[in-house]
Amino acid sequence: MHLQSLTLTNVRQFDQRTFKFQPGFNLLIGENGAGKTTILRGLLAALGSTQQMGRRPRLEDNDIRLRSRLAEISAVICHSNNTVEAFQLQKTLWEPAKRSAKRGNLPLILLYSSNEAICSAMKMKSARRLRKFYSDSFRRHEEFLYSSENNSSPGTAIATDRQFGNSNSVRKFVNKVLSTFSPGMSKFYWRFEPYECSLVHDESAEKKTPVDSEIQKQARAFAMRWFDEHQPRRKRPFDWPDQTKVVLTPASSERRRGDRDLPQLRDIWKDIPVSSADRERLSSYSLEVKLTPRIMIQRKIGTLSLSQLSDGEQRLFSLFVDIARQLSIKNPNEKIGFGKAIVLIDEIDVHLHPKWQRRIVPALEDLLPNCQFIATTHSPFVIQATPRHQITPIDPKLSTAHLDGGNSIEDIAEDIQGVSVPQRSTRAEKLSDAAKEYFTLLEMRAADAQQVTPDELRTAERSYREASEPFTSDPALHALLKVLAMENKAQ
Repeated sequence: MHLQSLTLTNVRQFDQRTFKFQPGFNLLIGENGAGKTTILRGLLAALGSTQQMGRRPRLEDNDIRLRSRLAEISAVICHSNNTVEAFQLQKTLWEPAKRSAKRGNLPLILLYSSNEAICSAMKMKSARRLRKFYSDSFRRHEEFLYSSENNSSPGTAIATDRQFGNSNSVRKFVNKVLSTFSPGMSKFYWRFEPYECSLVHDESAEKKTPVDSEIQKQARAFAMRWFDEHQPRRKRPFDWPDQTKVVLTPASSERRRGDRDLPQLRDIWKDIPVSSADRERLSSYSLEVKLTPRIMIQRKIGTLSLSQLSDGEQRLFSLFVDIARQLSIKNPNEKIGFGKAIVLIDEIDVHLHPKWQRRIVPALEDLLPNCQFIATTHSPFVIQATPRHQITPIDPKLSTAHLDGGNSIEDIAEDIQGVSVPQRSTRAEKLSDAAKEYFTLLEMRAADAQQVTPDELRTAERSYREASEPFTSDPALHALLKVLAMENKAQ
């Protein structure tokens, strides 16, 4: 199943345009404002389910082309048996959008927008610790990878076998993602870490006044900070068990030989900023710590978690794993990464080094072979890495016929993206033009002083001097220009 074509009628800048797509990878190129994002949003609006749309609006009044009352999006899907099926979405001004009654067998549609911080992976940096259960996409991705061989949905109980997350298919998938972009990141292992905790009253303890709810809230937050602060200080990390939770009890304060090296409650509560009475009351509570599997990546500089990687590394890992996770939910019987979907990626090059921009297209095709990708880009490196027949210019006047896979970045920037003389910066171009004009006027004046007025020469000299300043600190050149300027004034 793949998207065969999309027709936009009276949608934003498009009066009526039909775009054709093929299985595999498709790349949309064009200037800002050309309509690349509009095409992706139109696809999602026409084919996406309510769950896939999320909070995104399907089609609004301001999406209707000016001086029009009706906008329409039509998408044609080609099924695996070569039958085709059309889906329409219509929006009349001041009325709700309407979809075609026949929905058929809709494909899985995934949209990754550059301005939405891919799968909320970046948003987790500013999220509150106690809300990470809902917002930390890395945790969901890691739980999925750890439990994927059991065909369990994310959020279900995690298997307790340490080797489970290291199954061959999962390890192969993660290794390929990591090593494709950073060969030094191919080695990883699993480590369970706490992400939330709660107080549990010890029934066997003496009856005491319950701890106030605000103190409980403060204690939970303090415990999580304590874990974060003390973990890096230790030569060896805490030996959390491979399970979804562990209970630290007051009775476990005395560590026995052979026991796991876990935090002790007395050490945690020792410095909590509460009254001695509240600290005493806390001693009758156990601490239930919820655990989640984390991928720890071994690099030359040391071991890092996913959240410690760069934005580009986070975005890449999050993109690949989230697609695989969504495929697994939709196609639970498929091997990891082998499900089918139509994946829309806006600005696929965002946060990526040029070296990675060249690798992203073949990596997606290799790791997710049954998906159809429709992506947008401004990067000549992504264009260079994409075969000509997979590139669709938004501007119908633009041709990619001369792309043969051997084009240089300069050729692509100039011929496809309309950048004049990409080998030189705008400032260098400005200097070249100013110098040409100034020295031409000097030659003309030398031949015939009447051809060039002093004002024209002074203006050209000033423009050349200003344009040359960012490129040289040679005082001799500036002195020469000033002498010439003084001579011109004298004449």
